[in-house]
Amino acid sequence: MQKREHKLEEAFFPVKLVSIYAANEPSNEPQNVFLAIAPEARQTEICGFKALTRELDGRVYAVVSDSYRPITNEQAYELGKMCFAQVFGKDNAESMVFHNLRMP
Repeated sequence: MQKREHKLEEAFFPVKLVSIYAANEPSNEPQNVFLAIAPEARQTEICGFKALTRELDGRVYAVVSDSYRPITNEQAYELGKMCFAQVFGKDNAESMVFHNLRMP
């Protein structure tokens, strides 16, 4: 399997927190225990937690506590550049090149 090269901009997408739900009754059918969607019959919201999802398609990346404050990958990248500039100088930060991007 060949590893696909990603471009940095591919990681810059908006995210949001959504409620998660669990089934109230056991079922013989395979199902997701956590659903980052509107509740259906026989489901209960799991209080204190949210799913961190990609806004575009609703893909779930993590389950986090209600107090979690999400930021986008682009915001994290910019914060990293600011830290790099303070340690190594602004000129070095402007010429910084991203070498390794891993995306699920």
